[in-house]
Amino acid sequence: MSRTAWIQELREPTPGFREVYVHRVREAGLADTLRDLVERLPVSGDAALHSAQGLMVLRSILVLAPWLQEASWHGLLAAHLQAMAVDALPEPIAFGSGPIDFEAFQAQVAPDMANTGLKGILAHQLADLPHRLGSDRSIFEVLQAACGTLSSDFYWNQRALKRLDTTAVVVDNKKDTSTSIASSVQILCEGGLVATLDHFGALIREGLAAEAFMGILVEGAARKLLEAERELQGRTSWCLAYLATLPRIPSVPWLQAAALINLFPSEEWFSLGVETGGSTLEALREAMLDGEPPLARSLAAQLPSRTDPPEFLPLLAEVAASSDPLNDRGQRLLAVAAATELCSRIPPAQRAWLFLSLATFLAATQTSGDRIMEGQRAWLA
Repeated sequence: MSRTAWIQELREPTPGFREVYVHRVREAGLADTLRDLVERLPVSGDAALHSAQGLMVLRSILVLAPWLQEASWHGLLAAHLQAMAVDALPEPIAFGSGPIDFEAFQAQVAPDMANTGLKGILAHQLADLPHRLGSDRSIFEVLQAACGTLSSDFYWNQRALKRLDTTAVVVDNKKDTSTSIASSVQILCEGGLVATLDHFGALIREGLAAEAFMGILVEGAARKLLEAERELQGRTSWCLAYLATLPRIPSVPWLQAAALINLFPSEEWFSLGVETGGSTLEALREAMLDGEPPLARSLAAQLPSRTDPPEFLPLLAEVAASSDPLNDRGQRLLAVAAATELCSRIPPAQRAWLFLSLATFLAATQTSGDRIMEGQRAWLA
């Protein structure tokens, strides 16, 4: 009976959506509940892109599960599923049975930076969903159709390939490691596109360690996010999602990432000094939930534990999950989910920059979470 009610809610969501969701999850499990929706997502035209973007946010919510309380997580998930259900089709789509190769598709779209790398991000994130949902075919069809609706842009890829030609000039940038990292970040943030590609192409050819290289990119992305005007913050946070797609060994996509970060404007340059004060995680949490970016930034800079992911990831996840994802197309969730993937790949100093930028970003973008709280109440009831 609960499946019949659930399918009806997917066809025409009602105010009782959250209660029906809770009954369905408790009866059939989460995977079946989600699969009923995923298999009804449109896979043609602009609707396919909307489906794919909804799946990216769904994936972010699933990634953040370990850091959220059960009721909060289900409240967030129910709110997002209700938004996705508005576009769901009455019946599941019938798919063929041909082979599926997410890895080959990722390689195919990796050189394409249209819509600031959206195809690569989609391929990376949606390849991660099937094992969680057991719904390979429908997700792959959505992915293919969504990428097919987007234009192509290989300009950055062509410029990057040119820099990795072994005949290119090598830039001397590693006289001193700390100085080299600082100067590389400054080139990334304030240099022109040509200087950025030349410099980071040289870093790849010289064999700079992946952790140090990724740290430079993350610090640059974090600085850009800290400096971004309010209307550009969501798009700037997108850089973190792209960084999470990069392979483990620096290569052409890493140069494309440097070009993407460099694209966003920079207006100031500052150092991450050690501020003193009585900051606590609880005080920072309240500043973010109250929507006070300057205070959140100050408190985050004071925290001695700011470079320890187990300390700050639960806090960032909680605050990101407190705003309705419908209000910002899930940009907050995508950024924090990307941070969980990046933390293990970067040095402690760059984790501090990542934490500082996300704490400020979450405070600046805090919105209503009424629908999430309704879902929490339904789950607890």
